[in-house]
Amino acid sequence: MNSGFELSRRAFLKVAAAGLGATALGIGPLRVLGQSVQAGSAAANPGERVTKPNILHIMTDDQDYQSWAEAFTRLDEKGSVMVDESGEPARSYAMSFVRSMPSGGWCDFTQNTCTSAICAPARAGLLTGVPSRENGVTRNGLIDNLDESNTLAVWLSAAGYQTHLVGKYSFGRRARSRPQPPGWTTFNGRGGMAKWVFAEGVRHVHAMAGDSAPWAMFLWPTDPHRPAHPTPQNARVKLLPPPLPANINEEDVSDKPAWVRNTKPLSPGKLQGVMKERVRSYQAVIGVDQGIESVFNALVETGQLDNTIILVTSDNGDSWGSHRQLYKDMIYDEASRVPLVVRLPWLTENRTENRVVSQLDITATIVEATGITSGRPLMGGSLLTLMEKPETPWEGVAYIESHGSAGPRSKNRPAFQGLRTGGDFWGQFSYAEYPDTGEIELYDRAADPTQLRNVAGQPEYAEIRAALAAKLAEYLSRPAFG
Repeated sequence: MNSGFELSRRAFLKVAAAGLGATALGIGPLRVLGQSVQAGSAAANPGERVTKPNILHIMTDDQDYQSWAEAFTRLDEKGSVMVDESGEPARSYAMSFVRSMPSGGWCDFTQNTCTSAICAPARAGLLTGVPSRENGVTRNGLIDNLDESNTLAVWLSAAGYQTHLVGKYSFGRRARSRPQPPGWTTFNGRGGMAKWVFAEGVRHVHAMAGDSAPWAMFLWPTDPHRPAHPTPQNARVKLLPPPLPANINEEDVSDKPAWVRNTKPLSPGKLQGVMKERVRSYQAVIGVDQGIESVFNALVETGQLDNTIILVTSDNGDSWGSHRQLYKDMIYDEASRVPLVVRLPWLTENRTENRVVSQLDITATIVEATGITSGRPLMGGSLLTLMEKPETPWEGVAYIESHGSAGPRSKNRPAFQGLRTGGDFWGQFSYAEYPDTGEIELYDRAADPTQLRNVAGQPEYAEIRAALAAKLAEYLSRPAFG
């Protein structure tokens, strides 16, 4: 909660003198991390779960974890680094409103893990509570494999919930023109940028204020998917993203799978273009944060905040050159680690949770919180008790998979199944098996957070490798699609 990470008054005045106030810059009022901007009343009975709570699920598109967790540096109109009142570089967070955790009851899950680091499979996982090997949406364009009569929307609707989706439902063939699937009260799944998606969200919040039925609303903007499209206002924000990890353009890939070894290092010109796009991505995330603030304020204004669970996440991450890659759908953290912050209205304290959780846990959390019945055995576990009682033991294992991708853009990546661990019963490891090639990746993230050293062949890791292989086999023993 270091105020040096926010735009100082002196820095603000420096910008204002150039005719660009905070609102014009698209960053809203100045705030310090953890400070509530618009207070909502505390839950009527703090600590007591709300019966039939509303659900507000917000999911960005290809937002990497770093854009949530680390502050960017503010630049003036000439591109020079701005300084705060202590003489340090002035820094701000792209999602400063959400990071302020307004009104309390938030938990920041710092090790949230997506099950499939690619658009359609990731979204199908949230809607079904199972990975793509079980729901059939193994790649973009395979939405037709999804049994839309057995999804979270159908389960919620059967329990009396109004269900609304605005934004990106899936990706690929027929996804944008898809007719309204079962279970949705209203459905606009054609995509859309944050400004429109959240304006629709505000409209829905006001429209539902006088209705006695509970609701579940899913706001899924296409921001900041490449190429990012920040609003003209936010495109004026001059910024320098935080430093990239040490695995950018990884020099020695001799211990990596063949598909990585066959990837040439990115050229200086290519990296320069990538960095420009990274700036636009941060500007687009600023717009997402503004949209979330508008919906949050609508909940306060309509008296619905104290009966609404809020979940903010991304479908998957993305790589800006880590391990020579400019894509996702990989075991590496740049693709598989994504933001997740959850607010339970009956809690009052904000906290951070550093044990590994899974995107599939989100589905299980919604199922438990709403009291609905799922139509299939879920893979994840509810996060409610973990949030309410942090001392709760938590295994800390997340299943990850990719079904491979042919073509030069994706470097002909073979399929893999793996685990990402870190909890009360497991250390911090990332493990992947490539069945088509026989290759294995194992990374000790505690010693090697940027996953530069594959230790799968090291004798000192033989025991943990065997334990991870056995654990993975448990996940793979579940019935597969078809």
